Amino acid sequence: MAGGRAEMAFVELLHSIATGDAAYPRRFGQVFWADLARHPHLRESFDQQMTHRFRDQIPQIVGGYDWDRFDTIADVGGGHGTLLAAILAAHPRIRGHLVDLEPTAAGASGVFGAHHVRDRVEVTAGSFFDPLPEGADAYLLCDILHDWDDEHAHLILGRCVDAVPRTGRVLVIEPVGGRRAGTEMGLAMLVIFGGRERRVDEFRALASTHGLALDAVVDVSDERCLLQFRLATAD
Repeated sequence: MAGGRAEMAFVELLHSIATGDAAYPRRFGQVFWADLARHPHLRESFDQQMTHRFRDQIPQIVGGYDWDRFDTIADVGGGHGTLLAAILAAHPRIRGHLVDLEPTAAGASGVFGAHHVRDRVEVTAGSFFDPLPEGADAYLLCDILHDWDDEHAHLILGRCVDAVPRTGRVLVIEPVGGRRAGTEMGLAMLVIFGGRERRVDEFRALASTHGLALDAVVDVSDERCLLQFRLATAD
């Protein structure tokens, strides 16, 4: 299982504390994501783990934010589409677009079918490091940026900014330092991925590089916040 394998990286915890780098490559010879790509059974177990781990949070997130303000939502790195499907099911007017890597995106059809929203959603197999489908009113990054260091987080945000229209929004849902993130989760992000749980000011600084202004922070569940960004040039 991907989760159990990842926890073994804590054997190299001292390396992460001393260097600020992920311990996973030191333990397994390559970064976490390359390991998943090389071993399909690990990717499958990781996708399942993310779906099950996140399930209890979804009703709170769907009910904790005004999703109906958008006509179209692109869920970037949205896994099997569990969150997007729940949003669409609760808001029959909204259309969705899921973007994730091919092995994961292929598993979304059944989820959308089970929620009876398949006719309102498009699925694109691709990476959030590559150009994204353009024109959605909101680009959603749920539990994405904390998996990456600042260099890669900048690349992901840059792709969203390239795709979002002038009046659109970029939405980030994650545990936020000082509000919803615990020390244990922050340490796991570092050891496994080389990422971290950022504080509001860190998100603001990260996004401002791309011309994004933070205009709302909403506690959408017991464990996560939603940060809403707009293009500063849209003022």
